[in-house]
Amino acid sequence: MTQKDQDANPTVSIVIPVYNAEAFLDPLLDNLKAQTFTDFEVICVNDGSSDSSLDILERASEQDSRFHAVTRENGGEGAARNTGLEHARGKYIICVDADDLVEPNLLEAMVQPFLADDSLDVVLCDLDNYFDDIDEFRAAPWAINKQHIPAGISFQPKDIPDFYNWVTGYCANKMVKRSLIEDHSLRWQEVRTHGDMAFTQSALGIADNVYFVNQELYHHRKRSDGGSLSDITQDTLYECLFLALEEIKNNLTRAGKWPDFESIFVNYALAQCRWKYFKVSDNARPNVHASLRNSWFRRLGVTGYPKEFYHSERDYRFMVAVLERKTPQGVKEAMDKPQAKKKAPATPAKPAKASTAKKAKRFVKRILKH
Repeated sequence: MTQKDQDANPTVSIVIPVYNAEAFLDPLLDNLKAQTFTDFEVICVNDGSSDSSLDILERASEQDSRFHAVTRENGGEGAARNTGLEHARGKYIICVDADDLVEPNLLEAMVQPFLADDSLDVVLCDLDNYFDDIDEFRAAPWAINKQHIPAGISFQPKDIPDFYNWVTGYCANKMVKRSLIEDHSLRWQEVRTHGDMAFTQSALGIADNVYFVNQELYHHRKRSDGGSLSDITQDTLYECLFLALEEIKNNLTRAGKWPDFESIFVNYALAQCRWKYFKVSDNARPNVHASLRNSWFRRLGVTGYPKEFYHSERDYRFMVAVLERKTPQGVKEAMDKPQAKKKAPATPAKPAKASTAKKAKRFVKRILKH
């Protein structure tokens, strides 16, 4: 690559996996064209769409040279993101979902911390939920716990005890330095669900320095009835979550970050296992129960620590119940069982009266004589 080519590389690459998103692409592409920070490229990966998505992408690339359409056979979001990364030239990478919306200052607000501090590896922003059926924006407290994640300053994730539980594994509101991705060979898992979790949490765990922009710059599209445009049954794909957790653990270990993240990961993994256990239907729960009990607890390494190692009493009780009970009904009974109240400290005994003490001494002497 010549110096001229290097100079032509954009600061930011935006990767968008696209599958049958014709109803949503134009608003998103308009959002990106309106960005106040203009040194970027958009890699739109058409993942085998059967609608007019490719036509929309090609039209956008003809109108704006920063937009590029790449076509591949359908392989899912993870495969499409990996293809986009192969074509990306930017110093910083951010992924955007084809059905979402962004603020016009998304890139400017997220790039500025990088430009001011080259030691940063990841920049986060806040997001909200956009309910398109009622055209309403609502806060998304699940994305980032602002009580625990500092805003406006550089911080090290390892210093926040429950970091993974406070920052979602959703990748779209994170901008990652390209060199961190390549140095640690990070890629998206090519699975049906939870495909961005391992990439995101691995990048955050490996990162030395992270920065949080406390602005809702990203709008995650949902439906007010609680559904999602990309709903996939939890019952048949539950192991995708466990595979993601295992990949995070492996990446942390390879990067030499396990000693710093052991407690953070174990508590996060256990919380995720409990969530998934009760998220699936009653019919699927026996399979999840057997999978955790016979394999995944061991593979994830969440057992064998003293009780005080676990941050959540409920997560600890769940783990013990799954290991000790043979059925989900047994786990439910154990979880529903009232916990014994801690005994109040014993009242200090009053000093014995002098006469009683003398009697005790005489009694001891008699015993010794015999």
